[in-house]
Amino acid sequence: MKYLYIFIGLLWPFFSLQAQDLKHKVVDNDGYEGKTMFGYQGWFASPEDESVRATWWHWGRNFYSTDIEDRTVDMLPDLREFPKNERMSTGYVSKEGQPIEVFSSGKKATVKRHMKWLRDYDIDGVFLQRFISENGDAGVMRFRDEVTKSVKEGTADYGRVFSVMYDGVAGKSKDIIADWKHLVDDLKITEGTNYLNQDGKPLVALWGYTVRETATPAELEEVMDFFENAPEERYRASVMLGVNDNWFKKTEFMPSLKKAKVISAWTPGRYRDQSGFDAYVWNQLRPSLNFCQEHDILYVPVAFPGFSWVNLQNDDPQHPLNAIPRLGGDFFWMQLKGYAEKNVGALYLAMFDEVDESTCYFKTLEKQSELPTEGQWLALDHDGYDLPSDHYLKLAGRARKIIAGEAPITDEISGLEEAIMTLRIIDDAKVELIFPNYGNSSEFEVSVDGGQTFTYKVKAAERTYMIEDLGCGTFNFVIKNAQGEHIPMGEVSLETEVPASPMPASNTVNVAPDQTFSWTQCPAGPVKFTKVFLAKNKDFSDASLQTFDGDQATATFDNLDMLQSYFWKVEIILETGQKFSSEVWSFSTKGKLEVEPATAPLPAIGADEVSLRPLLEWAVGDERTDAFRVLMSDTEALDEGDILATDLTTPEFEITNTLAHGVTHYWRVDQQVAGDWYPGQVWRFLTTSNPLQSIRQRVFAYPNPTTGILNISVDNLQSISVMNAAGQQQPVKVQGSKVDMSALESGMYFIRVVAGNEVNTIKVLKTF
Repeated sequence: MKYLYIFIGLLWPFFSLQAQDLKHKVVDNDGYEGKTMFGYQGWFASPEDESVRATWWHWGRNFYSTDIEDRTVDMLPDLREFPKNERMSTGYVSKEGQPIEVFSSGKKATVKRHMKWLRDYDIDGVFLQRFISENGDAGVMRFRDEVTKSVKEGTADYGRVFSVMYDGVAGKSKDIIADWKHLVDDLKITEGTNYLNQDGKPLVALWGYTVRETATPAELEEVMDFFENAPEERYRASVMLGVNDNWFKKTEFMPSLKKAKVISAWTPGRYRDQSGFDAYVWNQLRPSLNFCQEHDILYVPVAFPGFSWVNLQNDDPQHPLNAIPRLGGDFFWMQLKGYAEKNVGALYLAMFDEVDESTCYFKTLEKQSELPTEGQWLALDHDGYDLPSDHYLKLAGRARKIIAGEAPITDEISGLEEAIMTLRIIDDAKVELIFPNYGNSSEFEVSVDGGQTFTYKVKAAERTYMIEDLGCGTFNFVIKNAQGEHIPMGEVSLETEVPASPMPASNTVNVAPDQTFSWTQCPAGPVKFTKVFLAKNKDFSDASLQTFDGDQATATFDNLDMLQSYFWKVEIILETGQKFSSEVWSFSTKGKLEVEPATAPLPAIGADEVSLRPLLEWAVGDERTDAFRVLMSDTEALDEGDILATDLTTPEFEITNTLAHGVTHYWRVDQQVAGDWYPGQVWRFLTTSNPLQSIRQRVFAYPNPTTGILNISVDNLQSISVMNAAGQQQPVKVQGSKVDMSALESGMYFIRVVAGNEVNTIKVLKTF
């Protein structure tokens, strides 16, 4: 089997380069088998988060302070996707001089973004940690309830699953039972299709028995009996036990262990290199798998990316920074490879957001230069690897595929996939879409109003797309792929005190001289004046100034020079006297191009006895032409009120409404070049004086069906062409009124016949 893995591993880098699919996959909740789940703490709070626990929690004892005794984490989150109202200030500044900010789990939008990341990186779900040891603190439990609601809503929105995992279980058997009833009855967590089941019942995890000596076998037996035999069926559940790595030696727990549906042994800190892991596989994993196979229990091993808790341990030298190095993901891959080779049935990843002990997989700061100047901290480049902030989410997504049997395990890291869509916020005012190469979609559409309208069309090959014209507010992003499927991308809130998102955008060319200028601002208080400066010199020495009373977000400057570069900026002054000034933006105006007009009109100039429903044709005048429009009137002075058709992509237009007979008609063709319309010459023709010619000629095609030669019978035949059902012209030989279709495949075709300046289309069946 080892050789098979190596062989596939050599091939897999090729396959990993293939395009990803832009799809919204929904995870089923029917069993843990084949799934990969994160542990999710959701325990971070800040005095700024306006939650029921508005205090520093788990970032540190006081994260406004930079003292060692006030911080408890070693890693910090990457918040480039977080809007301003989800970023909490701290007392730290990075080595680059940037303020260090963190998030709060008390913000629903933040928790839901974490659930979006599960979907984006193709990970099945989370075990939401619930520390029942804290149930004596009503504020903490209310906070955890709010996080639970956010996880439930987020996993539903993004097609993931979740389960509750109780920790701190010692002496808490009755509290677990009471709390479970609260979750089922009040929070209704088991309703819907996103709570994970096992053997047809909700799966609840109990962590700590066989780990803590104070968690006794009698307590476990009491809880197990409740979940198995509760009088009210809605409280019954399958049980997963989170246990110590030597759990199978705990004979006093055996009656309860054998009743478990899932067992998962804790591994962080149990090994730190290949030799230690090999010993763990032999001494712990192997007997664990044997026991569970014998008793029909799903065994789920735990993989962790690395370990560090120097700040939590107050710089204790016995607990150094980066105690178990991540090695760019090699430490995690070592575990994954070992588990895959043992054919484990599922996987638990510790943990999604555990920055306290640095076992987190979620997006964290990449470089040491981004870390605070004070204290010891860990960035992803600590071991000498240049990694993106989402590297470990990509690893987790790859692990899911391997555990589910959808991809092979390889000796080295390979096959990592990008997130299906990242929404990164720029300057609190713009949203950058970052996405991989999509094989199932040449382009996709973007909605910012929850899928009601799709305003933006994005070419998938571009890999990034910037939206700069949103303004202030909360925007619900939805993507529509080529198959018409709506894919939720979550809400983004934009608010900027400094004027931003200019229109025209900075460095725009070919701006119209009558351009209306606009920008975005979310002032921190009432605005006294808004000032707009426009200049040809970057130092604004020649600036024109417009001043508006109050809050203003548009302006117009008359008589801009053609082919001229301009600079502009906006300044707002609050009633308090505070000033906020934008960046300096630039643009250049367009000039008129020399465009050759369309030529060779049909009907020809001055033609008479023209059909009352003629086919208008012409030759393209300028090769830069993007589109045509046709104007027609019974007077020579044509204007935009005489437009007959616009945005034509081919140099012809069939008039389907009957023209007046015996009348001179004037017409012209305008060409669109670089976004502007350029008028053509005015032509004329005289329609026939015979009103009976408003009746189309009859066109006959025979034999129909045909096996090869098709005959066309019509007066004044001009041309014949053949199209398939997709509207594509077919290569056929036409001689006079005969069409040779013998080389075409069997099927339905459309014969387009032009005769007497009329167009007729006939359906013909080709057979063999």
